[in-house]
Amino acid sequence: QTFSVCVAGASYPMNCKTVGYNGGTVTWSSLPVGNYTVTEGSLGSLWEAPVYVPSNGVVSVPAGGKGTATVTNKHVLYSKLTLSTICSDNPAVSLNWKVTNPNSYAVTFTWRIEGTSQAGSQTVPANSSVNLTTNTEGTNTMTVLVNGEQQAQLQNPGEACTGGLEVIKVVNWNGYDVVPTQTFEVCIEGPNLHPESYVSECKLVSAPDWKATWTNLEVGEYLVTEKDPGSEWVVTGSGTNVIVETNAPAKQVTITNTRLLGSLTVTKVIQFAGAPIPTVSFTICADGPKAGTVDKSCKLFTPTNLVQTWTNLPGGEYIITEEGVDTNVWTVTLPNFGMVTVPLNGGNAKYTVTNNENPPSSAIGLKYFRVERVDGNRVFLGWATLWEANNAGFRIYRSNTADFKMAVEIGWVVSQGNGDKEKLYRYEDTTPGTGVYYYWLVDEGEVGGQVVTREHPPVMAPVGFVFYIPMMSR
Repeated sequence: QTFSVCVAGASYPMNCKTVGYNGGTVTWSSLPVGNYTVTEGSLGSLWEAPVYVPSNGVVSVPAGGKGTATVTNKHVLYSKLTLSTICSDNPAVSLNWKVTNPNSYAVTFTWRIEGTSQAGSQTVPANSSVNLTTNTEGTNTMTVLVNGEQQAQLQNPGEACTGGLEVIKVVNWNGYDVVPTQTFEVCIEGPNLHPESYVSECKLVSAPDWKATWTNLEVGEYLVTEKDPGSEWVVTGSGTNVIVETNAPAKQVTITNTRLLGSLTVTKVIQFAGAPIPTVSFTICADGPKAGTVDKSCKLFTPTNLVQTWTNLPGGEYIITEEGVDTNVWTVTLPNFGMVTVPLNGGNAKYTVTNNENPPSSAIGLKYFRVERVDGNRVFLGWATLWEANNAGFRIYRSNTADFKMAVEIGWVVSQGNGDKEKLYRYEDTTPGTGVYYYWLVDEGEVGGQVVTREHPPVMAPVGFVFYIPMMSR
């Protein structure tokens, strides 16, 4: 180590002289009288800034006299390099090391693995570290030296690097009721890099965390899968490959399970008794596990729209009903009491509703049937209808007992026509003699080529009797 000290004056150009590593004194003679500036050449980062006395480095040289200045240099404090070990992805093959320089300047060092031919040199920047990788060999002991002086020596234990893996489960119930006890099984396999440390392990995930975590895993590639949760679920994210790294946050894999939605197709079969009615319509409803925005969802069926499908239905049991149907006109057939099951695996359920139109019947709306008066052996009957349908007329039966089976037909009255207007009828009967007589009214019509009759309750008429009202006096 040498130092270069220089002086310069107003009429004296800069002149430098060398001082050895251990310091010393240098002298300039025959200098013109005046002020001189003392400086020192650059020493680099290994030395602190020089200290001058006088502090400004300016010295006055008098006539016949001598000026004096002092320059002090202080070397920066040196700290030894340190050596540490780093985990290895595969300690059986290679080992990792770290050399750290605590000094404020770069330091060049050499290293060797004791008992092997592995050696080298490298420069570590100021206040920094460098990593080294060596083959696993011998005692795996490294020595670090600077200028031949040992700085550190350490044996590497061969620690394997590990990382973490977290599987996050997302469950989409898709309108189904949440099942708090639901569980799923997720698995990891790997790493393929190291067959001797291969992992194959499964864990259950459940509410409320819905995640599975693995720690201290060998670094490398892992396969994340989910065991089959059943045909009612769609699984996304299973079968993902992920690299687990050391000195890094746990790798995350998301697996999403979505409940499948099914559908329900209803077919309407219409059996008309006569000519088809193109304007007829029917309302069919599905009532079950959230069939719509409310529990029940209805659709309109017509002769031109006989098949309707409800989609996006949670699986389960539904009840099919038909609303607003006139049961006097239609006979509705709902198999299995209207119950149908939408598959849990997203399939389609089919159901058929049959409406048979009832054949028109011979019928009347009887307002009254009565004995209006008795004159001798003549009986006057009267009745009124509010409406008539397919009615041909009325048969009159008579008996002297209240048993219709003993009655005989005594007359026929033709209908005044079908419709919903009120109609009045009269019939006069001449009885065989004195007695109590019973009369029946039977309406009769023809439907589909068949005669249809309907018997009405009888009325009673006493004939030929004289009634006396007793006189009372006070």
